[in-house]
Amino acid sequence: MQDEDRVKRSGLLPEPLAGWRGIRCHPDAPAGGSGPGSSRSAMPTGMDVDVLRWEPHPHSPVGLLLAQAGPGSRLNAPRQIAWGALVSPQFKKRVIEISDEIGIDPDWLMAIMALETGRTFRADQRNTQNPKSGPVGLLQFTEDGASSLGTTKDALAAMNALQQLEYVQKWFAPYKGKKKADGRALLSSLEDVYAAVHYPAAVRKADEATLYEKGKLYGKKQRDLYKVNSGLDENHDGRVTRGEAAEAVRKLLEEGKDHAG
Repeated sequence: MQDEDRVKRSGLLPEPLAGWRGIRCHPDAPAGGSGPGSSRSAMPTGMDVDVLRWEPHPHSPVGLLLAQAGPGSRLNAPRQIAWGALVSPQFKKRVIEISDEIGIDPDWLMAIMALETGRTFRADQRNTQNPKSGPVGLLQFTEDGASSLGTTKDALAAMNALQQLEYVQKWFAPYKGKKKADGRALLSSLEDVYAAVHYPAAVRKADEATLYEKGKLYGKKQRDLYKVNSGLDENHDGRVTRGEAAEAVRKLLEEGKDHAG
């Protein structure tokens, strides 16, 4: 109670937990977080300033660091991601959280969703070639894919984009913490992440591995998947490699930098 009274008298916090949003944290906070008594009192380097709109106390360790760095430094700049200017702040925040949790670059995830939705980032975006029965949403979920997540395509299409991001998180959750034979994270490149969406069996394959070949039929339904994906055949040699499949995403990654936010 003495600490609470001291905080009130300081004028920094009008009530014990008022620092939760928009109020300067207590200067005794270990790293400029929200102060003694808060569950988030020791945030590293104050980067949650951007996400939760906190402002470190100017005499806290992080407050002094930011003041020394100056207003134009990267420490004081809001965190930007590719295509971030086209989505809501809440959507951007959740993409960053999901990406950090999985251990991937949020720019990669944004570029993939830009490709899958035709740059719209709509949860109800239908496949343009097959709008009635084709995939839907931020990752173009198939019916089988939706079922594996405990839902349906229609249910996903009825969600808003922020709600559907929870299923994006579920899609990538099995890859969290997995390693390649060389010790690197399983999703350590843009090609890895896109493979997890487009062709999960190719996640562990090399970029030169063939995904679709002209004249071959695939799966129980014996589908001509090369024909469906022939637009990905960059060198027109009759096969689509893992690297070629990700080339369109790489182009949107670069384009997305012009729409960062």
